[in-house]
Amino acid sequence: MSRSVFLYDKVQTPPVLRAMVSHPCVAGTHALCGAVPCEKNITFSLRVSVSAALCAVTLLLYRDDDAKTLRYSLRLCEREADTETWRITLPVPPLCGDGESGLFFYRYCVCTPYGETLCGPAYGTPDPIFGDESRCEAFYLTVYRPGYTVPDWMPGATLYQIFPDRFARGGADALHPFGIAPPLPKEHAGARLHESWDEPIEQYGEIPGDFVRNNEFYGGTLRGIEEKLPYLESLGINCIYLCPVFFSVTNHRYDTADYETIDPLLGTNEDFRSLAAAAKKHGIHILLDGVFDHTGADSRYFNKRERFGKGVGAYWDRQSPYTPWYRFKNWPNDYECWWGVDEMPQLDTRNASLRRYFCARDGIVARWIRAGADGWRLDVADELSDGFLEELRAAAREANPKALILGEVWEDASDKIAYGNRRRYFRGSQLDSVMNYPLRDCILRFVLQGDGAALRNTVLRLFTHYPRLVNAMTMNLIGSHDTMRALTVLGEAKTEGLGGTALRALRLTEKQKELALRRIRLAAALQFFEFGIFLPATVYYAAETLDTANQAKGQGLIHVFSNGVGPAVMTAVSGTLVDRVDVNAMLLFNAAAAVVGLLVVALATSGYFDKRSKEK
Repeated sequence: MSRSVFLYDKVQTPPVLRAMVSHPCVAGTHALCGAVPCEKNITFSLRVSVSAALCAVTLLLYRDDDAKTLRYSLRLCEREADTETWRITLPVPPLCGDGESGLFFYRYCVCTPYGETLCGPAYGTPDPIFGDESRCEAFYLTVYRPGYTVPDWMPGATLYQIFPDRFARGGADALHPFGIAPPLPKEHAGARLHESWDEPIEQYGEIPGDFVRNNEFYGGTLRGIEEKLPYLESLGINCIYLCPVFFSVTNHRYDTADYETIDPLLGTNEDFRSLAAAAKKHGIHILLDGVFDHTGADSRYFNKRERFGKGVGAYWDRQSPYTPWYRFKNWPNDYECWWGVDEMPQLDTRNASLRRYFCARDGIVARWIRAGADGWRLDVADELSDGFLEELRAAAREANPKALILGEVWEDASDKIAYGNRRRYFRGSQLDSVMNYPLRDCILRFVLQGDGAALRNTVLRLFTHYPRLVNAMTMNLIGSHDTMRALTVLGEAKTEGLGGTALRALRLTEKQKELALRRIRLAAALQFFEFGIFLPATVYYAAETLDTANQAKGQGLIHVFSNGVGPAVMTAVSGTLVDRVDVNAMLLFNAAAAVVGLLVVALATSGYFDKRSKEK
């Protein structure tokens, strides 16, 4: 493995050097690799103009958890007509204190006739420059454990996110549109069932002294999803990401009441097994939403409202087996909650009993994998302890060696600091992938503000920080259930200071909608041709924004370019360009391909191909 920096410019007095190319390389090529496995040797090299007249080059390397700086002298090993290359090869294992993994930072100290200067990336970019610590940061070197693997079905996959309550009703009988006869299951006593999809939500938590109950349901079921599988397969879907499906008293179900039971309004445990088995016949994997940082206050574990029996649960019984799972400051009313929401008491994922419940061989994680799930998307992964993540992934992999563990992380996951601790997501034992919110943010910035520098820098930074196998399967998205609707953002609707009722009444003007539709196509084109996997909000937008005659065509184009032409052509050509030319050539090609893709989509939606066909 090698990590090369190429700086080239004429030297003045004092020297002024400008960065042209830099990035990690593999086996002497210029292919981006990001992190490296522990069992490899790694070569550090610096190539500069001969006119720089370097006297010496020193590698300054330090580990994240060790303040000691290691110094290694590079030797001049190559000289061409106008450049020279300084290089050193180091064995990786001795660098890692535990012999397995670590996060390192490094710069080069360059000695010239004019004195010493540092070489590192300019702040906010991956591009190397010469200067002092106020001008340049340190390069990253993530070393991961030997044997780190990710599921081979995920790279190139197309994910379809489903909010179960609002996707599809199935198996309905004559007595009720939900497929269940009144009255409601006792578990949902007091909830409101809407018979029409178009009925508005009635309660927004704006009643004085009240809280948001989120207890209005629209009747989506697991059976309804199963009946839609042929439709999803026709869209080219490879994986369904299900928002929570376990029993909860709310419609969002991010306050789990029972991890062992499918919500009765969605169906039964057997309905889930049926859905998972049917999905596999259509070539579709199921990714469950794992909310393991907190439960609902109204749950069998906490039981604040005594729905699950009198005097039982952590809130009522200090001797309950569940009480140590929670972080009580002063039992029972003073307890830690997720972001201060007292309806979501926080779990202590360091507790041994809780970890056994979730991560044992017959625990929750493995149990649902054996029931047919292909992996877990971990809600608020930053809140979960390192030990819990490691045990969770091990349990999932034991149940299914190809199980996926994907974390909700909103920042660069390679160097994330949460609650004062550097996270070890990509060291080989915790996560396989993450939601790519940094890419989403810079795509929106590019579309809204024309900020190409942020897009370029973000893509290159993630490429150079993440392991190569992770970059092949990040969840690329434009929006999710946790973000404002993409059309609202891209239409530049004014939402600041609006409460629930005002937001419910908000509608884009025709001018805003037209602007948003043009922008969403550009955002989708950028999304298609970036690394990782494709979360097709754009499939939904094709159905929502195109006329009936063009919906199938628009969805078909999405499928072709994201699952056929895209991965095959773009991966091969991009890799060749990086290997044989440089990174900038790869980026230019990707930019050109995105423009071409956008043009094709624009022509298709304008009816151009229909006109040409009729003429012929």
